[in-house]
Amino acid sequence: MAHGVDVERQPEMVRREGPSLRSASSTNGRRPDRAEENRKRMEDPNSILLLPQTKAGMACVSLLYMFDKVVHRLRRAAGSQLSIEQVRNELARVEQWVARAKVILRELGVGEFELLPQEPYPDLKERSLMAARRNARVITPRVGDTVRLVPVIRALDNALNSIRFRAEDLTPYVKHFQAVDELVVALHDVIGHVARVTVTEYEPRGAVKAFLHQEGKESQ
Repeated sequence: MAHGVDVERQPEMVRREGPSLRSASSTNGRRPDRAEENRKRMEDPNSILLLPQTKAGMACVSLLYMFDKVVHRLRRAAGSQLSIEQVRNELARVEQWVARAKVILRELGVGEFELLPQEPYPDLKERSLMAARRNARVITPRVGDTVRLVPVIRALDNALNSIRFRAEDLTPYVKHFQAVDELVVALHDVIGHVARVTVTEYEPRGAVKAFLHQEGKESQ
C-alpha cells in the first residue's frame, strides 16, 4: 500500500513528477523550474499554496491541476457542447468524492470549520519562503470546485501526517490510511470520467502515476 510514506523522504517520486525545487541554500543537483513556476503563480492573489507531507497528499495535490482543467472545461461546455444534465451528473461525482472524504475526516476528529477555504499562510514573506520548499505546490483555481477541494485535501494530508508522528499505536488507523489511498484512486477516476465527457486528453503522470502504479490501479 502507498499510505504513510513521507513525501520529503521520497526524492525519487518528486523527480518522476517533474523538476524538483532548489532550496535557498543549495541546489543539491535539482533544477529550479518548480521554484520559478511557484514564484510566478504566487503573483496571482488567487493562488493557493499547498505543502503536502504524505504520498497520498502529494498525489491528491498533483491531481488538482488536471481536476481544475477538466471541470473548467465541463462548466464552460454547459448548455452548448454538453447538456445541463450531463454537467450536473459529472459534478455529482465530485460531490460524492467530497462526501466520502468528509466521512473519513469526521472519524479522525476533523470538524467542518477546518474545511473552510482559508489561507494558512497569510504573510507574503512566509508564503514566498514556503513556496521554495521541495514539496510546495501552487495552484490558481479557475473554478470554485477546485477551491472547495483544497481544504479537504489539505485536511486529509494533515490528519494522516499527525497520526504518523503522534499516535502511539498506528494499528487503529490502518483503515483510515487505506481509505485515503482509495480516495486518491477515486479522484483519479472522477477526473478521468470528466476528461472523457469533455474530450480532454488525460494521462496520469509523476506523483499520480507513481501512486497509482503502486496501488495497481493505473488503468481506468
